[in-house]
Amino acid sequence: MKNQIAYFEKYKKKLYDLLILCRNIPYYRDHAEDGYQVPEYNDFTYEYFSRVIPVLEKETVRSHSSQFLDPFIPENHLSIDSTSGTEGKPIICYRSQKERFYCSKSLWKMRRRFVNDIRPTDKFARFYAFRNRDNQVVSNQIMYKDHDILLPLFDLSDEKLIEYWNAIVKFAPRWMHGPSSTIFCLALAVEKYNLPRYKFDFIELSGEFVQPEHQKYIEKVFNTKTANQYGCREYWPMAYSQPDGRLMVITENIFIEQIYNQEHQKNELLITLLKNDTWPLLRYRIGDLGSYVFDEDGLTLTLHRGRKAEFFTLANDRRFNAIIFSGLARAICELYDSNVILQFQVIKKSAYGLSILLRLHDQCDHEQVMKHYKAEVQKIVGDDIDVNVQRVEYIKPDDKTGKTKEFINLC
Repeated sequence: MKNQIAYFEKYKKKLYDLLILCRNIPYYRDHAEDGYQVPEYNDFTYEYFSRVIPVLEKETVRSHSSQFLDPFIPENHLSIDSTSGTEGKPIICYRSQKERFYCSKSLWKMRRRFVNDIRPTDKFARFYAFRNRDNQVVSNQIMYKDHDILLPLFDLSDEKLIEYWNAIVKFAPRWMHGPSSTIFCLALAVEKYNLPRYKFDFIELSGEFVQPEHQKYIEKVFNTKTANQYGCREYWPMAYSQPDGRLMVITENIFIEQIYNQEHQKNELLITLLKNDTWPLLRYRIGDLGSYVFDEDGLTLTLHRGRKAEFFTLANDRRFNAIIFSGLARAICELYDSNVILQFQVIKKSAYGLSILLRLHDQCDHEQVMKHYKAEVQKIVGDDIDVNVQRVEYIKPDDKTGKTKEFINLC
């Protein structure tokens, strides 16, 4: 592909079929000014697509998530997921079991470019936030599932990292998957305490913006190659690094565009889902800054900004990942099959005190959700930490940035 127009032409038929489908999608049907009148196929051009189809904002999807569902897809065919909650606001996401299969198939195809005989049945280590099991939220414990060892993402004190590493070495996985900042912390502990070395076939970094210096350190300590998987909960894999280091867009999954962001004076990314007809998102502003160039292999992507991990400490120098709070909001929303937590904000007031603000859906049991959220946070941070949860009607954005902070560290 030589340019955006040639790229559009390659996927024109799929994009055209999506527009036809969207005439029956409640949100598009009810909100499009022209009722989503689709032109004749020969008149369908990139100029039309980029001019007529509006940019879809996260807040719109968050507020109307179920209205993007194809009404002809039976509910028992749906898989439900949720985002980690940009600005403290999770989004409920949907896909069919068939589309989950396509997502997984794409990922394994990319992974085999690094290890050509890697299989889903191979043992591997991965980091997790929360798991819902038997209508209970499970967190902060090492778990084993089939061929996997699952390691908690939150408590990253040296003591815990040593425990995780010893469990990994004993389990002897072939590869590892997780956020780069967490695996970087693990590498620091292995080096600092001269822990026994273990050789992975490769490590897959995902879930957040990968800092190049972290990636190099991980490769050095674990003496292995790393792959960078760029994706989102709304779809899953969108780009994957090549063995030569280039981050390549998976064009069979998404149609990607770049538009200029005046505030940041950089390009930002829009995506149109090509492999999720169940819950189609057109020209969706993903919230990441990035740009791409066309080359003979496809689209090489450069990310300028994405989600980064934030760490904080509590009493006795216990180090935690602030993703605790968004992960828990996501887990509870999934448990209730509804966006019961519309917004959250956590304020660390002292080494022994956390204040948590929750904006809740009108139709849920407020006291039950608040009690549930507090109990799960308490399990992770410990009973010596005072966790105060309050329900609020609205959480005000920061005056300077216009964005609502998920986590505020006052000390």
